[in-house]
Amino acid sequence: MTMDLRDTLQSWVLSSKGDWQRVAPGANPFSAHEYFMHNPSLSGRGSAAREKPQDKDAGRRERPDRVRED
Repeated sequence: MTMDLRDTLQSWVLSSKGDWQRVAPGANPFSAHEYFMHNPSLSGRGSAAREKPQDKDAGRRERPDRVRED
């Protein structure tokens, strides 16, 4: 969450009047999106980000508890 709070490129602030205002990037602009795209193990996926994608039908099995209607 620290990186999300540091984000100055995609952040907005709610004013006391109820208006949303874009945060100014400042001298050191930072994007949480870019950070997590380059550091996927820190984005919550852990080692799964390093594994190659599996076939989406792999591991699928019939569910005997489900009734099929013809």
